[in-house]
Amino acid sequence: MKKQRDILLLFSHQAELSGCVDVIRANTYVPFRAERIGIGPENAKQRAAQLIEKLGGDCIVLCLGSAGWLVSTPHPEVCVWAHEIKSEGGRTMRPTLAMNREAIEGMGWSSARLVTVKRPVTDSERAEVLARRVGAEMVDMESASVVSLCLDAGIECGAVRAVSDRANAEAVQNYRERLPGAMRRLGLGVSELITRLHARETGRLLD
Repeated sequence: MKKQRDILLLFSHQAELSGCVDVIRANTYVPFRAERIGIGPENAKQRAAQLIEKLGGDCIVLCLGSAGWLVSTPHPEVCVWAHEIKSEGGRTMRPTLAMNREAIEGMGWSSARLVTVKRPVTDSERAEVLARRVGAEMVDMESASVVSLCLDAGIECGAVRAVSDRANAEAVQNYRERLPGAMRRLGLGVSELITRLHARETGRLLD
């Protein structure tokens, strides 16, 4: 019998992990592991590599948390699937966890292109330049490192974010105020996703 893979949920820090995981546990029976990987690309890559090695690479990895919105259009108030993930260095990646438009829309999610940066984007001019240069709508500080690691290791992976703020001068204050609501939205969405993944792994059919 094929061994069921662990579902590994990775967050940058405890506030995001706690806010999201409490909601997930209240909404699904599915077993999963949730871990912190630290803030920033280098911390994320190093810690994620340690966790994946500990599991023998036999896992499905989801990089989760909040994100900033780079562009002037209204930002989604739902979970956002990163269908394309870019590093500041120019590498463009696509998640290996298959999520087509029908699946994304069926869960009530949105999708966007995501760029990972080394330092927070807290001014609108830098946000505009970054969005134009890399062609992304959303920004975080971990996903590209985690997804790059997983792609190189042949591990199924993806990134899901909840937008907590616009990348501008009010970003820090807005992040603090809106994080609880963002993590609740993320938790509700991810609970459905991992329930589907668990059903796929165990061969069960969902109602």
